Amino acid sequence: MPWLLPLILAALAIILLLIALKLKKASGLPSGRVVYADTDQLQALPKPLFDPDLKLVGKPDYVIRQRDGSLVPVDFKSMNAPSKPYDSHVFQVLAYCYLIEQTHSQKPSHGLIRYLDKSFEVPYADEDKASFLELINAVRETENGTTAPGRSHQQAARCKACGYKDICDQKLA
Repeated sequence: MPWLLPLILAALAIILLLIALKLKKASGLPSGRVVYADTDQLQALPKPLFDPDLKLVGKPDYVIRQRDGSLVPVDFKSMNAPSKPYDSHVFQVLAYCYLIEQTHSQKPSHGLIRYLDKSFEVPYADEDKASFLELINAVRETENGTTAPGRSHQQAARCKACGYKDICDQKLA
């Protein structure tokens, strides 16, 4: 029975491989190698991505280098997915795409928002980049102004945490 131990080990290896594949699929990460992780579990905690021209800083949860060499930023959200991703989540991923383009001289084709139960691919074409830059410019104009932007909610708790509460004339609380 010298063949029994190798047979058991081979079966165990197949089972472990199947479990690993199932876990990888459940993670929501695209295929490829993690080259950036906002955690110290896989590497030393990385520096944030930074663009000095826009003075924009960001730390995607992960950046995956796919087999074709392309980079994909991944942003994890600790909530179930809405029917479509929130605009703020989309623009956050677009910011990561922009930062990767500036810091790695490589334009991602898309980014990924991973909710607990679903993923959304966020395209990063020229028009998406233009929308992101338009938003950044509007935010910077507001930051440099003396009036707060119009509020778009009715939640006092959000109002208390707002970065514009010191100059806002529309305070809820």
